Amino acid sequence: MKKIAITGNIGSGKTTVSNILLREGYEVFQCDKEISKLYLCSDLKKEIKRTFNNKVENLFFRNGKINKKSLSDYVFSSPTSLRKLEKIVYSYLDITKKNFLNRNKKKGFIFFDIPLLFEKKQEDDYHYIIYLVLNKENQKKRVLKRKNMNELKLKKILKNQKDLSKSKKVSLLLDTNNKKAEVKKNLLSFLKKIKAT
Repeated sequence: MKKIAITGNIGSGKTTVSNILLREGYEVFQCDKEISKLYLCSDLKKEIKRTFNNKVENLFFRNGKINKKSLSDYVFSSPTSLRKLEKIVYSYLDITKKNFLNRNKKKGFIFFDIPLLFEKKQEDDYHYIIYLVLNKENQKKRVLKRKNMNELKLKKILKNQKDLSKSKKVSLLLDTNNKKAEVKKNLLSFLKKIKAT
């Protein structure tokens, strides 16, 4: 089994690339989707309440769900708080990831969409790394279309992300400024090449 990581900064197209792979029949662990599921977990909610209840205004909705907008607005204004939240969430995410690995251990290739791969020093855990890149103009355009996103929040998020596209660990630099058909063609061409090795 070969593990392949997909990474890149916000708006770089990780979801688009993951969806291409899913349609091609591959198994993809999507961090952001898994984290959204974890936010519904009662144990995780208790830890978040314990850590942020007196700091974040309207941390929970009346139905008991976490107000992710309020929480993210707060943590992206405070690097210390962001690290605290990541520590809580990633401890649960590691368990989910292990379960995914166990379910798919007989597959030839499995993929992991991991936004903070290099920041979390996880690059050595993967056989190949696909790094997605795009220009700042397209990045801004894409990200500002998202719900609960604005320019100030984007600036705060980008402060916590570095361009690590030149790392020697990167196996494929995938330009997502291109049309989806071109991205798909370059991605599948890379997979064909590594399958032949």
